[in-house]
Amino acid sequence: MCNPNNVDWDLMVQRVHREWAVPCGWWTDLKTDRPLQRDWMEACLLIVTEIAEATEGLRKNLMDDKLPHRPMVEVELADAIIRLCDMAGGFGFQIWLTDVSEYIFPKVYSKTAKLMLMTRSVSSLSVCEEDLRKVFSTQLIQFVFAFCKEYDYDIVGAIQEKHEFNKTRADHKLENRKKENGKQF
Repeated sequence: MCNPNNVDWDLMVQRVHREWAVPCGWWTDLKTDRPLQRDWMEACLLIVTEIAEATEGLRKNLMDDKLPHRPMVEVELADAIIRLCDMAGGFGFQIWLTDVSEYIFPKVYSKTAKLMLMTRSVSSLSVCEEDLRKVFSTQLIQFVFAFCKEYDYDIVGAIQEKHEFNKTRADHKLENRKKENGKQF
């Protein structure tokens, strides 16, 4: 399945943000254990890093290190969607896809150019007004799904598997994140 219209985005946001990210402490100040007001631009940059990792996986034709039966590009794009869902839950905007026609990239675009368009979409998301967040998040989802459909990547399966994997990661546990070299964000 590679159609963003077939995904229950409200449920996806709930699963990612409320059932995983908040309990893992991604929205908790590591020093005070109080709720954290995350930085919008930082959250957008983390999506860009996922797209960059997808590019690296594509460039080197790598399989993913966490889900070794899947291509790295597929899993990193799944991570980008997971991060976007977490942002939607944490910053309170809705991912809104209603009867969206599937986006098709012009044939002249290379794989890397398509990844760059995804990055450009995140850049637009990072500086947009709150009422436009669902527009640019929708555009990013369309780009990711169109890319995955064109190259036969199972993005929905990768999102589900990576979400389940992330729930058990030691480096995502709050107590490990509080350590000297733990993940800060």
